[in-house]
Amino acid sequence: MQDVKISCLNCPSFLSPEKSVEFFQKSIGAPVCARFGKPIGHRKSTVEQRKVIGEFYASRCDQYGKPCPPIPNWKDVKFEVALPDMVARNGSPVDPDVVKSCSMCENFIREDVVYQNDGVAFSAGMCAAFGKLLLANRYSEEAKGCEYRSRGTARNHMTGITFIREYTPDFLGDNDPVLILKRTRGEFIPPEDFKTDAPVSSGDEEDGIRGWRKITDPKTGIEIFIPVFTDTIFTPERRAMIPRTGDREHPEDYVDHMQLTYKVGVLWHELEETPALWGISGTGKTEFFRYMAWLMNLPYHHFPINYSSELDDLEGKLLFINQQTDFQLGRFSSEWTEPGVLGVDEWNTGKEDVQQFFRPLTENSRRLILDQWDGRHLAQGEFTYLGMSMNPPWDMRNIGAHEISDADSRRLNHIRVDLPPEEVEKEIILRRVQSLDGYVIHPDRIDFVMKCAEDIRGLSENGTIPISWAIGPQIKVARLLKYFEPIQAYGIAAANFLEPQAAERLLDAVKTHVE
Repeated sequence: MQDVKISCLNCPSFLSPEKSVEFFQKSIGAPVCARFGKPIGHRKSTVEQRKVIGEFYASRCDQYGKPCPPIPNWKDVKFEVALPDMVARNGSPVDPDVVKSCSMCENFIREDVVYQNDGVAFSAGMCAAFGKLLLANRYSEEAKGCEYRSRGTARNHMTGITFIREYTPDFLGDNDPVLILKRTRGEFIPPEDFKTDAPVSSGDEEDGIRGWRKITDPKTGIEIFIPVFTDTIFTPERRAMIPRTGDREHPEDYVDHMQLTYKVGVLWHELEETPALWGISGTGKTEFFRYMAWLMNLPYHHFPINYSSELDDLEGKLLFINQQTDFQLGRFSSEWTEPGVLGVDEWNTGKEDVQQFFRPLTENSRRLILDQWDGRHLAQGEFTYLGMSMNPPWDMRNIGAHEISDADSRRLNHIRVDLPPEEVEKEIILRRVQSLDGYVIHPDRIDFVMKCAEDIRGLSENGTIPISWAIGPQIKVARLLKYFEPIQAYGIAAANFLEPQAAERLLDAVKTHVE
């Protein structure tokens, strides 16, 4: 007999949209868990997407298989589908005691707006402050004592709402992290051992291409090919910039859990467009471009941008040398015509002249304009690949990040980078610490790190602590735990630089998991 996978769809607490009307007296337009109020998909999701979400939730549920409760326990029913909107949470409440129903609150999103939303949609109202669905028969109960209620006109838009990853169209689930790791790591032979997946022409060889690497989209099966170069075409200085297997950064350990290789490969090689990776700090955006350079055996150049970045350093300047004035190319300009991967990090934190310097590079002409050198133009090299990574300016934790203009947003192609599934994140931390320190973390210790992360990320998302907590700080803590007790390790990693109240909240979250 074939084993049936654990899934919410097979659980006694699973409610179809029709049965949820009998149980909750209202349907959200999608299946839902009677015990916890977790939507199993949304109004527009496919049968396959609901299947993946059902398996994902059931694998983490300690109440799976228990009988359906006779009546809703409203304390446990959450209906959470999105991240809290920090604008709603940080506002000053207006006449909160007057708000007797959610429909009277300015943080309420009308049911018709949620119903008609593009992509993710439900048949329910929504609270922007909590990121949760609201049933019409519960508006008064939900409003009682709500700390974010504020009298005003209900929202007629979904601006500021970021749905959690389970409801996004590209969510693949993570019930089988081993398959994810095989898909993201196993198919990529290191450049030093790689031959080719497609014929190499004489023209390719003249360009320095010794092979073509096939990248397949696991969802559609579409194949593309990216070049792998011979390093003999580079000067010794540029050859030293090629990421190598076993380097301190260990590019071979990068886990591409979001299929960024395929997405960016399409933009670079098929469409000749510029990718912009968006996500909180520490999700691996910067390291991804190093990983692409490793795959293609190309020099990697990292250009971190901040408010102190100077235009002269990037563009170049006129210098008086040997009794004559010559223009000396800057760090970026000198690489714009050469084969390589150029990763520009946090471009939206730079001064206006620095941002203006990069703008023409994303236009169709791909020309670098050197205003300080009589306005001459440098065309992008045929195998020069530009990528940008930025922290979202709407996130209050990203101090100094600016909104990009409408024109800039049209020229870039935007890819969101999220945290990996839990089991994949564990694997990333384990491999990284082992690569850097030769230290194999005990399974109990990595479980401790993940439990702490769940609580710390909750504090981060609701604004209690002013920092993000992605994979970067997780690796930092994991390395420190070899030498320090947990409270000291988390203090050194982050808490000691926070203001006292925030530091106390972070360390309290850690203490709850210390035996």
